[in-house]
Amino acid sequence: RQHARLSHRNARNERSVSRPREPFWHSCDLFRILRTIQVFDRNGAFSVRGKPWDVVAIGHIVNAGDAAAIRRAGLDGFYTYFATDGFTYGSSTGNWNTFHEEAVRHGLLFIPSVGPGYADMRIRPFNRANQRSREGGAYYRRMMQAAISSRADYITITSFNEWHEGTQIEPAVRKRVEQTATGGVFQYQDYGDKDPSYYLQLTRELLRGWVPEDFNL
Repeated sequence: RQHARLSHRNARNERSVSRPREPFWHSCDLFRILRTIQVFDRNGAFSVRGKPWDVVAIGHIVNAGDAAAIRRAGLDGFYTYFATDGFTYGSSTGNWNTFHEEAVRHGLLFIPSVGPGYADMRIRPFNRANQRSREGGAYYRRMMQAAISSRADYITITSFNEWHEGTQIEPAVRKRVEQTATGGVFQYQDYGDKDPSYYLQLTRELLRGWVPEDFNL
């Protein structure tokens, strides 16, 4: 959604977290570092708050207690990142309504991440339990609907072109590559008999009605 359409306030820092002139800054685990508090808390020794380089700082929520840690670190909200529903507490869509409620209580942004599926066995052969079939678009549809139903402030998509984890939604056609190390052949997931731009079209369909009317999809 457009930044200008949001008007949340972070009580800890007494500032709007949705001013469009501020860029978004996403981190994974930096909120766990004590010095992060000194950067994003308004009273921190190295605070960027109110400075020309201030940002909307978003932390990655993985475990149940991460939202509180992100809040203590002075960040403006949290996002879930992973495309595998059930991989972490944060990426489990069944928890997203709770995350939204916690974010509202504390004046933070909740940003769930949705993906079309997950397939990283080529680089993580031990990770079979976290593979998720695209189901012809049904998996993506379920995750997106869960994000919208959670009344999220924003939604991020994992990913546009992260092919090695099988989460891409960019236009795609069938692609086979030779495995120089093993001598075999690997075939990336394509979109089957669907149009190469199917996932971009599906994204437009799913977000129509959620984004502001004047937002050009």
